[in-house]
Amino acid sequence: MAFSHYSLQVEGKLDAEARLVKERTGEHLFTELIRRAFGPRSVDSPIHPRDLEQKYSTHPFFRLFYIAALEMRAKDWATNTAINDRPVNSRAKIEFHHVFPQARVQSTFPKEEWNSLANLAFVTGHTNKVISSRLPAEYMAGIAPERLAEQWIPDDPELRSLDRFPEFLAARRHLMANALNRLLGLPDYTGQAVRQETDEPPADEEVIAEEKNAPTPTRS
Repeated sequence: MAFSHYSLQVEGKLDAEARLVKERTGEHLFTELIRRAFGPRSVDSPIHPRDLEQKYSTHPFFRLFYIAALEMRAKDWATNTAINDRPVNSRAKIEFHHVFPQARVQSTFPKEEWNSLANLAFVTGHTNKVISSRLPAEYMAGIAPERLAEQWIPDDPELRSLDRFPEFLAARRHLMANALNRLLGLPDYTGQAVRQETDEPPADEEVIAEEKNAPTPTRS
């Protein structure tokens, strides 16, 4: 689960709750354990854009975004073929692509920004190689607006320049948060504050539709 109490810092949480079991008994113990497991988020609380900060391809949200892209019937940016989980050939295998290529941002911005979910999109391995290390301001000019919208790319072209990278991430997190809210049947985010959790360290790129002969993803 994306908001599971035990999805992060598991050992520390179990140690704390083991101490609680030794210190309390009866109904109060049960109530406190339930409260901790449930956390501060109610079942109908919308996902906040801040929930996507410091979240990477290893987080459950990543798979949810893939499901959302499939549900949207998103198409590849270069070939216009449907993004799906059953590629017909190696060129159609789905990889995740850094919207702002890491070669262009890693010397200026921290890894927790450029390798976060808000900088990842689903494309074929072929398209990943075609885009290579070009910036969005260059390669997105040749992509149909509806293709970009299917993967929650902000429609403001000014945000696609390198100096606007943090603003791009913030704008895309907002779009992505509400995409998850719609997928999960939650209300749209309207501005409520939520606590922020840290996630595991950023992971490297991976192939989504993985097979034994799947090509190694190209870093971008």
